[in-house]
Amino acid sequence: MLIRQFSKILVITLTAFCCFIQASEQKEGSCTLIQKNIYAGPFDLCQEPVSEEACKELGVTEENSNSLYSNDSCKQAGLVGSCVYANYQQHYYSGDPDGHEIGCGFMEGEWVSG
Repeated sequence: MLIRQFSKILVITLTAFCCFIQASEQKEGSCTLIQKNIYAGPFDLCQEPVSEEACKELGVTEENSNSLYSNDSCKQAGLVGSCVYANYQQHYYSGDPDGHEIGCGFMEGEWVSG
């Protein structure tokens, strides 16, 4: 009987702890922006996953502009292609696919044609 009560308390405690961890994690979504730097651009781009704060930073990095955060994933319609990195993806909606592929490889990403 004592073991059952202890098991129930343990389950309730672990469930509450898991819910607390999930609630405190920062939500990550996607960030659309115009990417531009001294080498290339401007390109219409969407990056995911990304936090809202990181999206704001992306929008002011180099000559980037017009960053807009969304809880949704990047749209798949109209893709030129995507560069897949270990922890995130960049989806391009404008620009030369061959140029993007070269840049993606240079940055150690894997290019996926749209």
